[in-house]
Amino acid sequence: MAEQTSLATLLFHAADPQREQDLRRYLERRNTRHFTVVTSNPENGHPADPVWQPIGETHRLALTDLPHTPEQWPPDTVTFKEVRPRAPHPIYDPERPYDESVADGQYHYPPRP
Repeated sequence: MAEQTSLATLLFHAADPQREQDLRRYLERRNTRHFTVVTSNPENGHPADPVWQPIGETHRLALTDLPHTPEQWPPDTVTFKEVRPRAPHPIYDPERPYDESVADGQYHYPPRP
């Protein structure tokens, strides 16, 4: 998944504490070396609060405090074979200006008909 999408952080918000524990036991047996994987459930509080628990850890963190997973491109296993280009961002539009240029007044969207 990291190779195909360049995503490195996975958030799992379980329906209840028991499902979160079951999910954590399952994920702890998997190779998550290339990912930051965290879980939570509604009983811990609002998702913006420190409710996210990384796999292999006992403490909970806020989204802004999650560990950084280094970018995994190209994958460690690539040696002398050709590397595929990164997948484009799903909402990338080369014709759309960056939000900063709109906010700074450097660009104005054309009026809709």
